[in-house]
Amino acid sequence: MKPQTKNKISFLLYSYFFLIALFYPMQYVSFDSAYYTEFTFAGLFAGLLILWTVFAYHRPVRLTDPSDRRFCCWILVLLVLYNLFSLYINFTHSRWLWEQFNFSLAVLFFIVLLIHGAAFFRQEPLAVSVLLVFQVVTTILGIVVYYLGYTSVSFINGMVIPVAKDPKYYETRFSWIYYHKSQYCFVLLLFIAFSVICRKQFKNKWFFPVSNLVFLFGIVISHTYTALFAAVLIYAGLALDALRSKLRTLNKKYFLLLIPPVILLAFVIWRMSRERNIWTLGSRTYIWAEGIRQILKNPLGIGTGFGPAKFSVPGISFQVYNCHNVFLNEMWRFSLPVGLLFTLIFVSILIYSLKKKFFFLHIGIWIAFLISLGMDYSLLGREFTLTFFYFYMIFFLPNTKEQISD
Repeated sequence: MKPQTKNKISFLLYSYFFLIALFYPMQYVSFDSAYYTEFTFAGLFAGLLILWTVFAYHRPVRLTDPSDRRFCCWILVLLVLYNLFSLYINFTHSRWLWEQFNFSLAVLFFIVLLIHGAAFFRQEPLAVSVLLVFQVVTTILGIVVYYLGYTSVSFINGMVIPVAKDPKYYETRFSWIYYHKSQYCFVLLLFIAFSVICRKQFKNKWFFPVSNLVFLFGIVISHTYTALFAAVLIYAGLALDALRSKLRTLNKKYFLLLIPPVILLAFVIWRMSRERNIWTLGSRTYIWAEGIRQILKNPLGIGTGFGPAKFSVPGISFQVYNCHNVFLNEMWRFSLPVGLLFTLIFVSILIYSLKKKFFFLHIGIWIAFLISLGMDYSLLGREFTLTFFYFYMIFFLPNTKEQISD
């Protein structure tokens, strides 16, 4: 097959994946709960991309770096172990294979991109441009929907249902096409990180600042200060890298680069302190401690009991329905070994991305992600493929190192 034909087909498949994931994230469930996602259109296109990429790009690409080969093998080993433990738990306790399937599909997508992705993205940089534009357009659409009086739009079982604001609720929450505001804000952090990494992709000098203002505004109206705090850390990492590149000709004026993120960070902390106890991270420390006790009481997980199940937390006056932490929730839902392997895959990607090349920006991005993933249940099964795709695009996409260091 001619390279031009392969790239055109790949471009169409990636474009459809972006379109479905960011505009029409339809999911199918046996009962109406975002916690129990089954089939998703984004997963369908991720699967098609896996098959197509392996078929179309297997010849021109080889992993010449031994460390890349070892890393892919390591992630694959972890994924096999994850599936072995998950199968045992699913057939004896949880009875929920879809979470295992969706996570495994997302990690396989990531591995295939690591091995073959460069063959496409080096030749078709327009795909990156399309993703950058789609990010902005979907966020603007969400903001419009918010000001029309809706907090979100639900895409479940073939139905598109706008969810109106509840005037009696104590705060205005905005989640656009996602289940919860923390979930939406995690996606916005992915958008911000990718736009910062690829900020020189567009010749229009206004695209980067305007698009980031749009993303930040989405976080503000979602009423999620932790995500706003996390976003500032991404910009602080960018500023520190810019400062580091000037160290040979150090001038005091370069420290001015740190003033905007420091001021914004101080403002966010001040606003958070007015609404929550920042010393307990909004009672998260109490919830995590009790969540760990619940996990140790149920080391094989609570399975499909998750959702209705709730537990009291010493130190706070209300009961909670989850551990307010993605990794703890995986352990509580699907067993301690499954959750630990889930966590280890994330940690392995984090360590290897920093080992490949050290940038303050990468550290800032990872801290931002971990804040979002650690403070709330901000990553559900329907976003697994999108999240791992962004991990590749942010940390392993060819030429991003050069863009950071310029």
